[in-house]
Amino acid sequence: MHLKNKVTMKMTLKNVGLVLGLTAISFSGLAQKNKVTDAALEYNKIDGLLYKQDFAGAKAVATTAKEYIDESYEWAKANPTEKKIDKIYYYKGKIYTKLVSIDIAMNAQTPENINEEEITAYFNTAITAYDEGYDLANKYKRDIETSAKETAGIMSFMANQLYEAGEYGGAGEAFEMAGKCFSAIDILDSNYYYNAGLSYRNAGDQASKEAEPHKKIADMADDLDDEMRKEKLEIVKSYLDKRDEMYKKGARAFEVLAKADYRGATGAVLAASCYAGAKDFEKAHATLYAAEKKFPGNLDILKQRVDVYLAQENDEAAMKALDDAIAADPENAVLYYSIGSIQMKLENYEEAEKALMKSLELDGKNVNTQYQLGALLYNWSGVLAVEAKNLPLGDPNVSKTEQKADQKMKDAIKYLEMYLESEPNDKYVLDNLYKAHYKQGNEEKSKEYKARLDAL
Repeated sequence: MHLKNKVTMKMTLKNVGLVLGLTAISFSGLAQKNKVTDAALEYNKIDGLLYKQDFAGAKAVATTAKEYIDESYEWAKANPTEKKIDKIYYYKGKIYTKLVSIDIAMNAQTPENINEEEITAYFNTAITAYDEGYDLANKYKRDIETSAKETAGIMSFMANQLYEAGEYGGAGEAFEMAGKCFSAIDILDSNYYYNAGLSYRNAGDQASKEAEPHKKIADMADDLDDEMRKEKLEIVKSYLDKRDEMYKKGARAFEVLAKADYRGATGAVLAASCYAGAKDFEKAHATLYAAEKKFPGNLDILKQRVDVYLAQENDEAAMKALDDAIAADPENAVLYYSIGSIQMKLENYEEAEKALMKSLELDGKNVNTQYQLGALLYNWSGVLAVEAKNLPLGDPNVSKTEQKADQKMKDAIKYLEMYLESEPNDKYVLDNLYKAHYKQGNEEKSKEYKARLDAL
């Protein structure tokens, strides 16, 4: 009897504990639902305040709404099986997106005051809320879809404004955020990720160009003291670090497309290009090898592999890759241009001329090939002239070598003048043509190019 009473007492206490616990959960859920309602009520005040341009008031109300929804969100994360919690995720996404809009509006006239880290954090929180809420949503699924698309629209507008202003890094961030909005609702918007990658790549190109003048000054060993050289090298490093960061972000955006086989191998090729720009050759090659398994023999992959090897300065591997690419596309002028450039670098003048002539035959209006062929022949003429001078007196090859040097200079003039038709203000080419005509005894032509050069 006594034992039975003890068991009964334990069971009674246990049941009381369960009832109290369930009651607590019930009251907690009700409290959180009230908090969501409070958050929604605060949220609904914001647009009116923005219309009146009361940005400080809008920020204060949005911050209050944020506090309510954050508390509800923590509860929802701990109670994922509760009904109607998708409303919490929906409003968390909307409130945090509104905080982004308010911060931008508050600083419309002074964009330099925008706290980019805060905006990025708000945005990422909104997207996480949409992403999590969409997976479990029932009643609010369509609302989350609509809000995510509206947020993408805001980010897209920002991205276009930044891109037009030449702020390519910021544009890349905004385009990528817009893409993430659609990814949160299980839609891949390839345009946003493509534009993000393109913007980041432009930012990388921009940083690389900005480093060049400082690098040239730093390389002036005889004219620079150690302190100034150190300062210039630090500036160069900061630009190159930014270059690498932007290219890697570009690769990240393009890899989203690569996973979806965007336009076949295009996404992977673009990602590899960005990795090569950041000097991350291991990832560049890995990206191309993975793509080749899906798209064997793809010409774009073959050509990009050539570019990666060239960036690596691995001429031997680049030549092998070029042979593979030409076998797949024997009428591609760009490939022959690449062969000519490599052979020119290796001082294989005959092979370089043959390849560049083939490239020009396939694409006669390509100014890069016109210039490269002219430069090759100009330099080759100089090499031959030195060879002729170094031959022993009376050697029958002296005359032959001098004639060949003369002919190469005439050919160089022909292609450099062809190039100048499209690029009439190229000072370097004008200077070389003025000197080349002078050496050839063409006094009038020499004076003409000298006058053009002096006029710039």
